Amino acid sequence: MTEGLRPEGSPRSLRVLAWLAAVLAISSFPFAVWWLIGDVSTVPVSDDPDYMFRPPQVDPAVGRTVGVVAVVVFLVGISVVAFAMIQRSLHRHWSAVIGPLLLAGFVVGAGERVVTAGVIGADIGGGFVLLVGGPIVVATLVWSVAYPVYVRRRRARGPAPARQPAYPPWLTPPT
Repeated sequence: MTEGLRPEGSPRSLRVLAWLAAVLAISSFPFAVWWLIGDVSTVPVSDDPDYMFRPPQVDPAVGRTVGVVAVVVFLVGISVVAFAMIQRSLHRHWSAVIGPLLLAGFVVGAGERVVTAGVIGADIGGGFVLLVGGPIVVATLVWSVAYPVYVRRRRARGPAPARQPAYPPWLTPPT
């Protein structure tokens, strides 16, 4: 083996692969959710429904292809991330970043289906998605940016000093 080169199955190469897989899984998840939920309109198009936002015109074959590819990419990506965490190539703290980003992707994918649903009258679900889903997405994005900064600063400070366990006064060990 040449000096300076790492073997193909090294933890570093698995870590890079896990990061790439995480990015692919996170970015494909809203599309997978969108396709799996499907149209939630309560009124057929022939009855002239009301919309909060008109849905984009997507050819059913294109929608199906995008949905199937998104589901496969998500499943493969999240499997690689899970494998890397089991192998300890990717630290478990990153699950606290990936999980909220997946939650935001779910809210975006499901929310798009709700706000573009054809209804008679007001789209109450669409209003609920905008009222509750928007802050959830913003909060998860803020968390996903702030948490790694917190972990990095905590590690930079070094290990916490060892603390003595707190004893009740009647059980204080002799000194």
